[in-house]
Amino acid sequence: MFEKWGSLALVQGRGRGRPSRVGVEQILDTALSMGVDRLSMRSLAARMKIGVSTLYYHVASKEALLGLLGARILERFRLKLDDPSKWEDGIVATAKELRMVFELAPGLAQSAMVDPRWERAIVTLHEEGCSYLVRAGFTPAEAWLSARLLADFVEDYVVRTEAHRRAGCSDLEHASRMGGRTLRAAQRELAKNHHERRFEVGLDCIVRGIRARRLARSGGP
Repeated sequence: MFEKWGSLALVQGRGRGRPSRVGVEQILDTALSMGVDRLSMRSLAARMKIGVSTLYYHVASKEALLGLLGARILERFRLKLDDPSKWEDGIVATAKELRMVFELAPGLAQSAMVDPRWERAIVTLHEEGCSYLVRAGFTPAEAWLSARLLADFVEDYVVRTEAHRRAGCSDLEHASRMGGRTLRAAQRELAKNHHERRFEVGLDCIVRGIRARRLARSGGP
């Protein structure tokens, strides 16, 4: 997949001058360190101390660069799925890994929701996750719904957290200032740990909900 995107990015660049001392891997490493949401071709070239034309020799456009970044990150992401009998541990570990991947490149989670160039990588991950859940006893429909719910939760969490950091104030902090006694008490109780607690509680609720639905379908206690 990365090779595909690499070829696409270089198609327009070949023949516009001689090769430079930088390569695509170095460009991607630097771009990731800057964050997807703050990336521009000019700022990337400045960070690398190269000319913009040199950058365009290797990468045809910002759109091609984003495609390369997404493919690189998502194909290096590995689902934490081993023993299907321990599917709860598997999806929790996978959710945490996905969160880490998205947080490594600010803006990636939001872009991955809508950018069709990442569709193949995302579909591949969904297929692997759904196959794992089917081996654990899920029906294909249950597997897809569960995998999609988990991915939606992680994507939404990361996008919201990034927005809060840019604003310098979380929704709970804002609400506690505007609201009454209960919201202020929640803010005091959670303190600076509310983002982590939100992720933990949300993930736990999803896993418990999936388990409860499976037990209800099987007639278990």
